[in-house]
Amino acid sequence: MNNINNHKLIIITIFILSLFTYSCKIKDDPKPSSSSSSTSSSGTSSSGSSTSSTSSGGTSSSTSSSGSSTNIYGTGNGQIMFYNYYDCKDGSISIYIDGSYAGSLTTHYTSYQSCTQTTGVLKKILSKGSHYFTANTSTNDYTWSTTYFTITEGSCGTYSLDCSSVSSSSSSSSTSSSSSSSSSSSSGSSTTTRTLAVWTSDNTVGGGYIYVYIDGSYAGTLTRYYTSDPGCNGSDTIEKTVSVGSHTISATGKDGSSWSSKSITISSTTTCYSYELY
Repeated sequence: MNNINNHKLIIITIFILSLFTYSCKIKDDPKPSSSSSSTSSSGTSSSGSSTSSTSSGGTSSSTSSSGSSTNIYGTGNGQIMFYNYYDCKDGSISIYIDGSYAGSLTTHYTSYQSCTQTTGVLKKILSKGSHYFTANTSTNDYTWSTTYFTITEGSCGTYSLDCSSVSSSSSSSSTSSSSSSSSSSSSGSSTTTRTLAVWTSDNTVGGGYIYVYIDGSYAGTLTRYYTSDPGCNGSDTIEKTVSVGSHTISATGKDGSSWSSKSITISSTTTCYSYELY
């Protein structure tokens, strides 16, 4: 009987020791780390975030981590860049955008430039849509008539001013003067030039500015109007010395209005020819 009880006691003791050992094993076994999962997630987020800048043909944009595009020029804006591609040998080039002075170019390049260029160029941020510019060298020997361009939102466009592709007013004046001189010597007249004055009675002045062209070349800008003919003594007219004979006059306004080319004839008996844009 005692032997049976001893056996029972041994069995119970072994069972209790087994339970105790199993319990300790569970406590010592580490649980999966939540911080490990967190770190992994954080690392994925970091590698997925990117910023890119694309500059191809003047197009530049910045992409955020969400994939949206950020306009570096501001919402609804783009950029235009002007540069001189040819040595005009005529001082600086003044540039006017939408009738307002924008800046000047004093250096030139011998190769085409992209919007990544930062020196010797003129850059302007403008609202998207249609704009125009005019330009002239410091002595007005070279001029660029009204030229329209389109601004695309988030993009940069370039425009090269090439003096070799526009006519020089000095050379044309020289040619005109030379031919006039020879014709005057045959006619016996010593005076071959007269004054041409251009003015307007348009009270809107083409939206603030009227760009006048004589014989296809930029002659000046009207900013005020007259209610009667000012003749050749008006302070707000455009006066040019031209040769006796036929000439053409045209103009464009800042607001898009235009005056088609009109032909006039200045005779040798005329001292001042006053012309109204109408």
